[in-house]
Amino acid sequence: MQMTFVKTPPPDAYRPRHRRTLHSEIARALRNRPGAWAKVSEHPTRATACSVASAIRCGNGNTGARAYRPAGAFEARYVTTEDGRHEVYARYIGTRAAKEAR
Repeated sequence: MQMTFVKTPPPDAYRPRHRRTLHSEIARALRNRPGAWAKVSEHPTRATACSVASAIRCGNGNTGARAYRPAGAFEARYVTTEDGRHEVYARYIGTRAAKEAR
């Protein structure tokens, strides 16, 4: 290996692939439109999208998904699009107690 000395290292060109998802705002917006599906987030891998969808359905996890409590109040699905993007969709379906009251 040949070592090269430089005055300063070049700037870091790394940019995160996606912004953080503001789950509390998304959960609030979904609650305001019960039954309507919305794209919640996009992820670099299918496994991450699957994990986020699961956390939304369960209302737990360290992803901020606690905003979707109680468990079962939201449906969530993940899809891989034809162009290879991994997206998460969710909708508010209400709580079991609210459904039984109808």
